[in-house]
Amino acid sequence: MPIPLECPQCGRRFQIADAFAGRSAKCPCGSRLPVPAADAEAIAATPATAVVGASSADAAGKPRVVGSPPAARAESSRPNRGAEVAASGMRAALQIGGAAVVGAGLAYSRAVGRGGNVDGLSPVFITLMGAAFGAIAGAILTCADWVRKRRDAGGRVPWPLVLLFARGWLSIVLWFVGAIVLTLAVTMLTLGM
Repeated sequence: MPIPLECPQCGRRFQIADAFAGRSAKCPCGSRLPVPAADAEAIAATPATAVVGASSADAAGKPRVVGSPPAARAESSRPNRGAEVAASGMRAALQIGGAAVVGAGLAYSRAVGRGGNVDGLSPVFITLMGAAFGAIAGAILTCADWVRKRRDAGGRVPWPLVLLFARGWLSIVLWFVGAIVLTLAVTMLTLGM
């Protein structure tokens, strides 16, 4: 009758042939495991026939892996923590940069509103372009992050995610066209056309 055994280092469970009772076994993680001695009553109670369906690993006395605990599986499938930190830092930098561009556009529009002599682009255009490029960069980074996480998990990228990425590019185009149309409309209203 096989002896159940669990490695205290990695948590794997094994079944060791009773012929190795009282000796030690080696886990695939490298740690040595003492195999408990079998009871004299249990040995006397078991028949001397081979176990039906026993694998060649049982017959040779090698440990047979029954399964590993969920915690060990979760650690091995976790993506690289450094990549997560880098992606979140990039998102934060883009958000701060987008806010700075929008703030600069608003400051520019206040200067124009006070009668300051400021030549160049329309403040509405600058503000809208800053918001548009911030939204674009955020959408692209978010979709790229989803794709990276999916690939790190060993899965394929589903077509809805591809469509979502395409939708991000479509939103870029719409933001850009909308910013141009709105700038032209504000300029025409300002000039009285």
